[in-house]
Amino acid sequence: MIISSPLIVAQRITGLIKGNYQKGYYKIEQAKEIDKE
Repeated sequence: MIISSPLIVAQRITGLIKGNYQKGYYKIEQAKEIDKE
């Protein structure tokens, strides 16, 4: 458990980072679409 728990924490952190990045990128793309209109 001691060896696996840091890996699980790291996966959760990277998952949060990826999720936040995708949300931010999606908002940027939405803004671009609004600018085109």
